[in-house]
Amino acid sequence: MLLMAILFQYKQPKQINHFYGYRTGLSMKNQDTWVVANRLASECFLYSSIGFLIILILLLLIVGRAGLVGWFGSSRTLFLVIVILSSGLVLLPIIVTEYKLRQIFTSEGIRK
Repeated sequence: MLLMAILFQYKQPKQINHFYGYRTGLSMKNQDTWVVANRLASECFLYSSIGFLIILILLLLIVGRAGLVGWFGSSRTLFLVIVILSSGLVLLPIIVTEYKLRQIFTSEGIRK
C-alpha cells in the first residue's frame, strides 16, 4: 500500500478518467475538482500508509517480544486485527478527502 501511495503521490493523473485516480462524483465534476481531489487523496493516502506501517511494526514488535500472541487468542486473531486496520487505512483517505473537497467546492464543483 505504501508503494502505491508513493506512486500516486508522484504520478497523479492529469485528465479526468474512469481508470486511474481518485474517482468520486464530486472529484470528477470538472478539471479543478479532479486536480484538487487527486492531490488531497494522494497526500492522505501516503500519510495514512506511513502511519499504518509504523503502527503495524510497533504492534508486531510488542506482540512478538512480549509473547502476547496469546492475548489475541491466536495468530489468526492477530492477523484479523491487522486486516481490519488495513481496511480502515483504505477508508480513511476517502473520508478525509471527501470532507476537504466539500469544504473547498460546492456540490456542483464550483469553488466556495
